[in-house]
Amino acid sequence: MPYQVPGIGGPGPFQNPPKIRPQKLKFFGEAKGKGYRIGDINGPDATGFYDFQATLRDGQRCSAAKAYLAPNDHKENLDIVSEAFVKKIIVDNFQAIGVVFDFEGQTREVRANKEVILSAGTVNTAQLLMLSGIGPRQELEKHNASSFKFLFIHMTYQ
Repeated sequence: MPYQVPGIGGPGPFQNPPKIRPQKLKFFGEAKGKGYRIGDINGPDATGFYDFQATLRDGQRCSAAKAYLAPNDHKENLDIVSEAFVKKIIVDNFQAIGVVFDFEGQTREVRANKEVILSAGTVNTAQLLMLSGIGPRQELEKHNASSFKFLFIHMTYQ
Protein backbone atom coordinates (compact mmCIF):
# COMPACT_ATOMS: atom_id res chain seq x y z
CA MET A 1 0.00 0.00 0.00
CA PRO A 2 1.52 3.38 -0.93
CA TYR A 3 2.22 5.80 1.90
CA GLN A 4 -0.31 8.59 2.33
CA VAL A 5 0.69 11.82 4.05
CA PRO A 6 -1.46 12.21 7.19
CA GLY A 7 -3.34 15.31 8.13
CA ILE A 8 -3.54 17.20 4.87
CA GLY A 9 -6.44 19.63 4.96
CA GLY A 10 -7.86 18.57 8.32
CA PRO A 11 -8.84 20.81 11.23
CA GLY A 12 -5.86 19.76 13.38
CA PRO A 13 -3.16 22.37 12.70
CA PHE A 14 -0.03 20.22 13.08
CA GLN A 15 3.18 22.13 12.48
CA ASN A 16 6.77 22.45 13.55
CA PRO A 17 7.38 25.05 16.25
CA PRO A 18 7.89 28.52 14.79
CA LYS A 19 11.23 29.15 16.55
CA ILE A 20 14.27 27.14 15.52
CA ARG A 21 16.83 27.42 18.29
CA PRO A 22 20.56 27.45 17.44
CA GLN A 23 21.12 24.45 19.73
CA LYS A 24 18.61 22.43 17.72
CA LEU A 25 20.28 23.35 14.44
CA LYS A 26 23.67 22.37 15.86
CA PHE A 27 22.31 19.07 17.20
CA PHE A 28 20.69 18.17 13.87
CA GLY A 29 23.87 19.16 12.03
CA GLU A 30 26.01 16.92 14.24
CA ALA A 31 23.57 14.02 13.88
CA LYS A 32 23.46 14.38 10.11
CA GLY A 33 27.27 14.58 10.01
CA LYS A 34 27.44 11.22 11.79
CA GLY A 35 25.15 9.65 9.19
CA TYR A 36 21.83 9.83 11.02
CA ARG A 37 18.74 10.65 9.05
CA ILE A 38 16.87 13.89 9.75
CA GLY A 39 13.27 13.40 8.72
CA ASP A 40 9.60 14.00 9.27
CA ILE A 41 7.98 12.27 12.25
CA ASN A 42 4.85 11.82 10.13
CA GLY A 43 6.73 10.70 7.03
CA PRO A 44 6.91 7.20 5.57
CA ASP A 45 10.19 6.51 7.41
CA ALA A 46 10.14 8.12 10.85
CA THR A 47 13.45 6.68 11.97
CA GLY A 48 16.33 8.95 12.90
CA PHE A 49 16.00 12.46 14.29
CA TYR A 50 13.21 14.88 13.64
CA ASP A 51 11.62 18.02 14.96
CA PHE A 52 8.61 17.50 17.16
CA GLN A 53 5.31 18.84 15.98
CA ALA A 54 2.63 20.61 17.93
CA THR A 55 -0.94 21.61 17.28
CA LEU A 56 -0.67 25.37 17.04
CA ARG A 57 -3.07 27.98 15.74
CA ASP A 58 -2.11 31.67 15.80
CA GLY A 59 0.87 30.84 18.02
CA GLN A 60 -1.31 29.17 20.66
CA ARG A 61 -1.76 25.48 21.44
CA CYS A 62 -4.84 24.18 19.65
CA SER A 63 -6.37 21.18 21.41
CA ALA A 64 -8.43 18.50 19.70
CA ALA A 65 -11.50 20.07 21.32
CA LYS A 66 -10.73 23.45 19.74
CA ALA A 67 -9.90 21.93 16.35
CA TYR A 68 -12.71 19.39 16.03
CA LEU A 69 -15.47 19.96 18.58
CA ALA A 70 -15.78 23.74 18.87
CA PRO A 71 -16.45 24.30 15.14
CA ASN A 72 -19.20 21.65 15.28
CA ASP A 73 -20.80 22.15 18.69
CA HIS A 74 -23.88 23.76 17.13
CA LYS A 75 -24.78 20.66 15.13
CA GLU A 76 -27.96 18.85 16.12
CA ASN A 77 -26.36 15.42 15.80
CA LEU A 78 -23.59 16.18 18.30
CA ASP A 79 -24.02 16.31 22.07
CA ILE A 80 -20.95 17.25 24.09
CA VAL A 81 -21.05 16.20 27.73
CA SER A 82 -18.11 17.14 29.93
CA GLU A 83 -17.40 15.75 33.41
CA ALA A 84 -19.01 12.42 32.46
CA PHE A 85 -17.51 9.03 33.29
CA VAL A 86 -18.03 6.30 30.70
CA LYS A 87 -18.54 2.91 32.36
CA LYS A 88 -19.26 0.57 29.47
CA ILE A 89 -19.68 0.32 25.72
CA ILE A 90 -23.07 -1.06 24.69
CA VAL A 91 -22.55 -3.83 22.15
CA ASP A 92 -25.20 -5.50 20.03
CA ASN A 93 -24.44 -8.18 17.46
CA PHE A 94 -20.67 -7.48 17.67
CA GLN A 95 -21.14 -3.75 17.02
CA ALA A 96 -20.74 -0.81 19.41
CA ILE A 97 -24.08 1.00 19.47
CA GLY A 98 -23.77 3.28 22.50
CA VAL A 99 -22.28 3.87 25.94
CA VAL A 100 -23.33 3.78 29.58
CA PHE A 101 -21.99 6.70 31.61
CA ASP A 102 -22.33 8.51 34.92
CA PHE A 103 -23.23 12.19 34.82
CA GLU A 104 -24.35 14.45 37.65
CA GLY A 105 -24.87 11.50 39.98
CA GLN A 106 -27.00 9.46 37.57
CA THR A 107 -26.21 6.52 35.33
CA ARG A 108 -27.29 7.29 31.79
CA GLU A 109 -27.26 5.54 28.46
CA VAL A 110 -26.89 7.02 25.02
CA ARG A 111 -27.17 5.24 21.68
CA ALA A 112 -25.45 6.24 18.48
CA ASN A 113 -27.14 6.36 15.10
CA LYS A 114 -23.97 5.66 13.12
CA GLU A 115 -20.84 4.99 15.15
CA VAL A 116 -19.22 5.11 18.57
CA ILE A 117 -15.82 6.78 18.64
CA LEU A 118 -13.74 5.71 21.62
CA SER A 119 -10.95 8.05 22.68
CA ALA A 120 -10.23 7.49 26.34
CA GLY A 121 -6.46 7.78 26.44
CA THR A 122 -3.70 5.21 26.57
CA VAL A 123 -4.78 3.35 29.70
CA ASN A 124 -8.51 4.03 29.87
CA THR A 125 -9.27 2.93 26.30
CA ALA A 126 -8.00 -0.60 26.98
CA GLN A 127 -9.71 -0.64 30.38
CA LEU A 128 -13.05 0.47 28.94
CA LEU A 129 -12.87 -2.12 26.17
CA MET A 130 -12.20 -4.86 28.71
CA LEU A 131 -14.98 -3.65 31.02
CA SER A 132 -17.22 -3.98 27.98
CA GLY A 133 -16.17 -7.58 27.32
CA ILE A 134 -13.70 -6.84 24.54
CA GLY A 135 -10.13 -7.94 25.06
CA PRO A 136 -7.62 -10.71 25.66
CA ARG A 137 -9.28 -13.98 26.71
CA GLN A 138 -6.95 -14.58 29.69
CA GLU A 139 -7.52 -11.11 31.13
CA LEU A 140 -11.30 -11.27 30.73
CA GLU A 141 -11.52 -14.77 32.24
CA LYS A 142 -9.25 -13.79 35.15
CA HIS A 143 -11.78 -11.13 36.17
CA ASN A 144 -14.88 -13.18 35.29
CA ALA A 145 -15.87 -10.51 32.80
CA SER A 146 -18.78 -11.40 30.59
CA SER A 147 -17.26 -11.39 27.17
CA PHE A 148 -18.50 -11.44 23.66
CA LYS A 149 -15.30 -10.82 21.71
CA PHE A 150 -11.82 -12.05 22.50
CA LEU A 151 -9.57 -9.51 20.89
CA PHE A 152 -5.94 -8.51 21.24
CA ILE A 153 -5.60 -5.06 22.80
CA HIS A 154 -2.20 -3.39 22.64
CA MET A 155 -1.10 -3.39 26.28
CA THR A 156 2.42 -1.94 26.12
CA TYR A 157 1.88 1.64 27.18
CA GLN A 158 4.76 3.78 25.98
